Amino acid sequence: MTARQIRMSSKGQIVVPRDVREKRGWRDGTVLEVVDTPRGVVIRGALAPAELSIDALVGCIPYRGPRHTVAEMERAVLAAARRRGRR
Repeated sequence: MTARQIRMSSKGQIVVPRDVREKRGWRDGTVLEVVDTPRGVVIRGALAPAELSIDALVGCIPYRGPRHTVAEMERAVLAAARRRGRR
């Protein structure tokens, strides 16, 4: 890990060096996260929903109904998809 000095503009904008952008695959419109930690500020690529693990999502939506099997949930999703496709 190499530290670099960059300058912030009067509008609070910074430029991420080209080699870092290319290495990370960051292009125009890439969403970044700015994390303020006790040791300093970290800038990192935001995780896309597809990159989140199922463990990160467990419990994010409360549900108080009866438990369902994966097969039951898959059938319900497929049925909903079919209904929406007919509209």
